[in-house]
Amino acid sequence: MRHFQDKKKLRARIYSGAAIVALSVLTLILLKAVINIYGKESESRAMMKLSEQKLTELQDRNQKLTSEMNDLKTPAGLEEEIRTKLGVAKPGEEVLVLVSPDDASSTEATSTSWFSKFWFHVKSIF
Repeated sequence: MRHFQDKKKLRARIYSGAAIVALSVLTLILLKAVINIYGKESESRAMMKLSEQKLTELQDRNQKLTSEMNDLKTPAGLEEEIRTKLGVAKPGEEVLVLVSPDDASSTEATSTSWFSKFWFHVKSIF
């Protein structure tokens, strides 16, 4: 009979209001910790994706620069780069600069002074 009374006291303590409140608070604390860990894990995944994208971009850039560097090691590649960047020619050659029609019209508009424009508008009124 004593064993039965001990079990009853134990059940009373386990199912008491204070024990239920304490277990509920502990459950909420653990739940908050799990949610925080999940948020950090999601953030880490996003950062990892971003890092992987940046890595592939840098690898592509590295490959491009390596190929450009290899081209510059050859005399033909070096000559092409000098001609392209500096616009120079070998002795006996001529350099042609082609200007598109859009660029030509914009240079004409900018070469006209503000006074000429103003005077043109004044003359157009009369």
